[in-house]
This record gives sequence, C-alpha cells and structure tokens, in this order.
Amino acid sequence: MRSVEEALAALEAALGDRRPAGEELPLAEALGRRLLAPVRMDHDLPPFDRVAMDGYALAEAAAPGRRLRVFGVVHAGEAGPAARLEPGTALRVMTGAPAPLGTRCVVPFEWTRAAGGDVEILRVDPAATHVVPRGTHRRAGELVLAPAARLSPSGLAGLATAGVTEVQVARRPRVAVLGTGSELVAPGERLGPAAIRNSNNSLLLGLAEAAGAQCQDLGFVADEPGVLAAALARGLDADLLLISGGVSLGDRDLVPAALLGAGARCLFHRWQVQPGGPLWAGLGPGGFVLGLPGNPAAVLVGFEVLAVPLLAALEGAPLSPRTPLWARYVGPAAPPAPRRRYRPVALDGDSEQGLLARALPWQGSGDPLAFVGADGLAVLPEGRAVPPEGAVLGVIPLTGVR
Repeated sequence: MRSVEEALAALEAALGDRRPAGEELPLAEALGRRLLAPVRMDHDLPPFDRVAMDGYALAEAAAPGRRLRVFGVVHAGEAGPAARLEPGTALRVMTGAPAPLGTRCVVPFEWTRAAGGDVEILRVDPAATHVVPRGTHRRAGELVLAPAARLSPSGLAGLATAGVTEVQVARRPRVAVLGTGSELVAPGERLGPAAIRNSNNSLLLGLAEAAGAQCQDLGFVADEPGVLAAALARGLDADLLLISGGVSLGDRDLVPAALLGAGARCLFHRWQVQPGGPLWAGLGPGGFVLGLPGNPAAVLVGFEVLAVPLLAALEGAPLSPRTPLWARYVGPAAPPAPRRRYRPVALDGDSEQGLLARALPWQGSGDPLAFVGADGLAVLPEGRAVPPEGAVLGVIPLTGVR
C-alpha cells in the first residue's frame, strides 16, 4: 500500500520526460494557460527615469522656504526639454513623465505653494526623490515569467509590458470522466428503492475544468463487463481518464480487470489514505488512468491529492505535492491512525489566532454533501493524534473554491 508521497513518485516515474504539446495563442486568449517558454523583457523598465509624483522637478536638494522659478511643464507621454535642469529653477512634472535631465528630486504639489511664476517649497523629505530610475523594475533581458507559470491577469499584464502579443502555451490536458455503478441514476430521474443519483460526474467534470482541463463526459454505466469495456474504450485515449467506482474488492468491482484487459498497466492499487484507500492508478494506451472509489469524499480527495499535481505536470509543471495553507484546526479530536486522513474544513480569519480551519460535520465518505461549503481539506497526519483545539494543520485548498 503506497503512501501519498510514494503514489506521487509512481506517477512522476510514469510521466518520464514526456513534454506537453503546445499551441500559440493571442495574449487575450491565454488566461489560465501555462507557458511553454520563458518570457524576458525586451527593454529596461521603466525605459527612462520616471516621475513618480505630480510635482516640481528640482536640480538640487529641496529646502523649506526656498523659492524657485518655474519654466515649463512636462506631462506623461511628453519628452520634455532637451536642456539640463539648472539650480534655482523648477519644472512642473506629472506622474509618469520622464524626469528632466539633471533632476535630483521631485517635490509633490501638496508640499509646495505657487507664487506667481515661482514655486515655494513648504516641506521636504530628504529620503524621497520621487523618481524611479531607468531599469529599476527590470533590465532588458531579465526574466518576466518562467516556463510552466500559469497565466494570471497580472501575468498577462507582465507579458504585455514585455511586448508579447502571441504566447506559446501548453495544450489543455484532455480529461475523460466515467461513472460506474448499477445503483446510479441520472440527477433528473426518480429514485428507485436501491438507487442513488450520480453526483460524481458533476464533481469530477467541475474539478477538472477548474484545474484547466478540457473535459469529456462519458456518462455512467452499470457494473457489467461488456458495457464497462465499451465505455473504457471511449476514454482511454484521453490524457487522463477519471473513473469513479468499481475499484475495490467487491463482487462487482470490475474496473481493475477491465482496465488490464483494455491494455492499461497498473502503477499501484491502494494507498494509505482515508477516505479513498482502494484507489487504482495506471497508464493506459493514451494516457493516465485514475480509478477512484465511488464514495463522493473519496473522489474529491483522490482528485485533489493526485489528479491536480498530475494535470499540472501534463502542462509542463513539476509533479509535486499540493502546497498547503497552515491553519489552526478547530474541530473534534482524532486518535492516531495508520492512514493519512483528509477532512472538510471552512477557513476564516481571527485577529488573535490567525487563519482558522473549522471542521465541518463529517458523517463518512459516502455523504455527497460533506464538502458543500468547504474551502479545503485538513490533513490529519498518520500516526499522530489531533487535539480538538489548537493544532496547526496543513489545509489543501479546494480546486475552484479559492
């Protein structure tokens, strides 16, 4: 039975040195995508000594009570005078304008008083020049974003600043989602005496979409070898096939044998996690396969802990464990256990205690509503008791929530 770290290592080894396919997109269409190549500045930023405050440019140290002759104005977008700024004079300048040649400081308007054609200095801050020298933020050739960075709105602004209009990004991973179970009915169907509604497809499709994948819904099938094999054949060419149900040791847990029969190779079956211990991971003819136990909480935990790092790796990022938030746990005590446990929590802040992880009601992994209102998964380490108040635990943020 694999630990979480061993499970991730098995996926990483199977990933090998494969590289993601790429495509070129206009900058306006690249939000949320991952870069394939580094982007560097094509110029110094700022490209000139830049005025940082509306005020008066001086060639000398300002002194309260000093009067200087004002001989012009420079707005943002204007080159300004070619002549050097001389002592005893001032030039009216606006934020974003090039600082005139010879500028020692800019005195903000609110620290001055106009007096005819002169300006009187009322106060000064010797430590503040209010001028940003050329190249302060970046020099030409310096890195803006590294490969595998996911493009946020701020990242897009950075690329635009570097002069980028078209960007090479990784193709979105193709994810197929299949539900299994003879007890399942569609959400809109009337429930029979032994039926439950299929919620796992909605969960996995939403999670995969939020994680950046393009998704294919294969629906759900009964626990019958023929229909299961046909459904698997439609999903094994995806970069990642996500299956819910049918992976444990019951009489109708047919998925592992069906996957092997379809040409998939098992990387591991079962890991030391609760909920979701019977998880099956493998490599199919087209890509990876994760067979998740059918209980909704197990589906979510398996996706967050394994599928999220794997999808990032398929876009060129390192395959690494999720980075947790650290929060003070507020919930029931938990005795030591041999498996790593994940529990739903809501996060909120407290001025005295910092970030708090408040446990939500937990009635077992079969409750499809257990994570409604959750912000993250609190990680209860294996082999350690968790006290009811005050323990600082890692919390994995839920995909699409924060």
